[in-house]
Amino acid sequence: MPKIDFVIQGKEFKVDIGLDDPVDKDIKEALKEAKVGEGPDGWTARTDSGKTLDGARTLKEQGMTDPGKIFLNKGPGRGG
Repeated sequence: MPKIDFVIQGKEFKVDIGLDDPVDKDIKEALKEAKVGEGPDGWTARTDSGKTLDGARTLKEQGMTDPGKIFLNKGPGRGG
């Protein structure tokens, strides 16, 4: 199983990923590794080239066999 670096809150976490698994599954594992303790909802995943990833689709379906790093950013909060 390949590993990829997820960047969460400025820190890198190397996570086992499945190219045939939905990206949301990989995000959940990365957040668990980072001890953030939240599911994939509300997080945006982007490659190091800036492409936004669809969490419901696999990396392979999105044409990525080696996306480099994946950056996770928490979406904007509600309210003001």
